[in-house]
Amino acid sequence: MSSIRIFVLAALADSVPMHGHQLRLLADEEHVSELADLTVGGLYGAIKRLAVESLIEEVRVAKAALVGPTRAR
Repeated sequence: MSSIRIFVLAALADSVPMHGHQLRLLADEEHVSELADLTVGGLYGAIKRLAVESLIEEVRVAKAALVGPTRAR
């Protein structure tokens, strides 16, 4: 198993569900690129393969309705 896949599994095991972008930011914070050749494509590829293998699953979150002042014409 690649170091990127291990990072993704560990990050998701230790936290709430995350978007790929959040995982990338976490990898930058934890200096993962010093240990692995982490690219955006590699990260998203690892996420996709882990999902196909049912090691992680996609969680959809509904967006809250935007509530605000109405505009006058």
